[in-house]
Amino acid sequence: MTNERATRRDVRWLDEVGLHRAVIGGDQEAFAELMWRYDPLVRSRLKGCASDEKLELEIADFWCAMIADDLRSLRTWDTGRGGTLGQWLMVLAAYACKAKLRPTKSAA
Repeated sequence: MTNERATRRDVRWLDEVGLHRAVIGGDQEAFAELMWRYDPLVRSRLKGCASDEKLELEIADFWCAMIADDLRSLRTWDTGRGGTLGQWLMVLAAYACKAKLRPTKSAA
């Protein structure tokens, strides 16, 4: 009998680069860790475009959008540019806010 925990990699101890690699490599546990680790930052940014009643929905939409685009926006984070993963997620959350606040074009 093997210990399941001993055979799995524990993503909680990965640094941000290792976590990013694991997430874009398709590791679901790493994605869950990413959400847990960076929720306070994303939440603080999304508060600017969502009412208290809709904040949880906006946060869920943000993470679902990451998955829906095959992590494309997350894949564009480049450690060589000097920013942290948290900073990049804040930028992505700001883009999401801007998109939500942008007026929609009505059909004429």
